[in-house]
Amino acid sequence: GESLRKAGEFALSAAAVDDNDCWVQCALGLGAFVAKDPDGAAGHLRKAISAYPSFALGHGYLALVLAFSGDSEAAIEAAQRALRLSPKDPELFHFLVATGTAHFVAGRYEPAADWARKVIAEQPTVPSGHRLLATSLGHLRQIDEARAALKRALEITPKLSETSIRNNIHFKNPDDLERYIAGMTAAGLPK
Repeated sequence: GESLRKAGEFALSAAAVDDNDCWVQCALGLGAFVAKDPDGAAGHLRKAISAYPSFALGHGYLALVLAFSGDSEAAIEAAQRALRLSPKDPELFHFLVATGTAHFVAGRYEPAADWARKVIAEQPTVPSGHRLLATSLGHLRQIDEARAALKRALEITPKLSETSIRNNIHFKNPDDLERYIAGMTAAGLPK
């Protein structure tokens, strides 16, 4: 909490110097996303992209915000743009998470699972890919594989639970959050 507060203060100070800087707007967008303000986050990220249209990270983070906001097709489009602009980006896994989450939100669990596997291949120690794989496979009734994915997510994040997901995952639509939890519950998610 304290780190996020300080980061927000620094981003606002930087915005006072140059409100059109793409990195400043990206930082403000991420801050808004973490604060569960997806509309504010999208506005800042669009401003970052407007200032610098080739800003792959801005497109990738916008894809994440759009996916968690339920705008699946726009999220996939933004993620694909980010992937074209920077196919070896250090933040590539976020672009992949955005694509997988967009498919999940649209109810396309098989492609969501496929993209989750790509996330895991790119960043095996990041829990988001394992969570997405577990919930997608839970909805596909591939329970043994879903349990294995959830087990790996729990190894990375031992305190992962339904409560922690409700507190930290940023779906705009409550029904999307409930489906996300339901898939992982089928895999054995602790309360």
